[in-house]
Amino acid sequence: MTAIILELLAVVGLICVNGFFAMAEMALVASRKSRLQGLAEAGNRRAGACLRLREDPETFLSAVQIGITLASVLASAYGGATLAGELAAFLHTIPILSPYAHALSLAGVVVPIAVITLLFGELVPKRLALARPEGLAMAAAPVMRALLFASRPAVRLLGLATRGVVRLLGFGGGGGEPAVTEEDIRGLLREGMLHGALEHEEHAIMERVLRLTDRPLDVIMTHRSKIDRIDIDAPAEETLAAMMESPHTRFPVVRGDFSQVLGVVRAKDALAGYLRDGRVDLAGHMTPPVFLPETLRGLSLLARFRQSPRLHLALVVDEYGDVVGMVTAADVFEDMVGDLPGLSGHEEPAMVRRADGSLLIDAATPMDEVAAALSWPRPWPEDVGDATLAGFLLERLGRIPAIGDTLAARGATFEIVDMDGRRIDRVLATPRAAEEETPQ
Repeated sequence: MTAIILELLAVVGLICVNGFFAMAEMALVASRKSRLQGLAEAGNRRAGACLRLREDPETFLSAVQIGITLASVLASAYGGATLAGELAAFLHTIPILSPYAHALSLAGVVVPIAVITLLFGELVPKRLALARPEGLAMAAAPVMRALLFASRPAVRLLGLATRGVVRLLGFGGGGGEPAVTEEDIRGLLREGMLHGALEHEEHAIMERVLRLTDRPLDVIMTHRSKIDRIDIDAPAEETLAAMMESPHTRFPVVRGDFSQVLGVVRAKDALAGYLRDGRVDLAGHMTPPVFLPETLRGLSLLARFRQSPRLHLALVVDEYGDVVGMVTAADVFEDMVGDLPGLSGHEEPAMVRRADGSLLIDAATPMDEVAAALSWPRPWPEDVGDATLAGFLLERLGRIPAIGDTLAARGATFEIVDMDGRRIDRVLATPRAAEEETPQ
């Protein structure tokens, strides 16, 4: 009986060793590098040991796999060789089972050991590791470093064999995808919001910052039809009145229209000169205009503003050199944090939600913001990211719309409620049951 107990304890011990290696592997893989770095910088040596193990995942995982394989094989082999013999001797005493004693004893020992190994040697330890990855990784780090040192020759041999097999299979080129992609970060942000780690507005701001890299200027800028400009040939009274009535502080100065842009003037400089000299001297206070191509992306635009502290306003031109809009540092900031009427001078919010759940939307609003407000399921169509609502509607209608025209698209009905000449100004979006796109 004592021998059987010792044999059982040996099998249990091997299963525990298997569980320890499985837990250590999962804990180190699941632990967050940023948290370990913070602990290491605070003086935690075990956190530093974990970071060193993570630097060479191939070697670490090979060493762990050696430990797991040895423990599981030894548990099954030892149990089959010892406990199965004891059970077979007992089964031989039962006449009806005696012819099958060897097979039954082997199955009666190996199957329970396999089930217990799977449960307590794999699943439970890994679940514990996922619950507290950093703490368990640091607890296991000294043992894992010792294992790594002891098994280094075998690990190197396995590494060479593994790389050879991988090359034979045609996957030896290296390259591969980056360890963390932008979509991974977006997914993590969504998970954080769903689990309460991030507020909804925090998530929205971070999403806007991430999308800035791909945002074209025609989505961020103010369209030329909405630009408050100053004509250098206009009477002084008209110029002063325009500056006083506008919420903006800087104005492009033109001669006639945007075909001749002369410069940019600050309202306070022009007004101060008028109070001092009794005349409006636009030419004396102008700074040279800055032109940017409409192909420039949001992150590059932000870099331009950061590199030039005196640059506050730039005019956007198309491939023919014609001015199509204007962009300011405030526009970039708004694109990241959302609509700020007091900052940009736009008194009306871009979107107003009405009591019936519909949205009254400025047609210049980026389409991805409209899609988010309407709770459209992802993935969105490719043209949503780079289009304004007006562009989205024009592409689908295939013509210049009139007031009252509607379009059904992706679970919402869009109705044109205001036009500024041939430009769509305001749109009423009403959520509804999803249907095929049907212009009317």
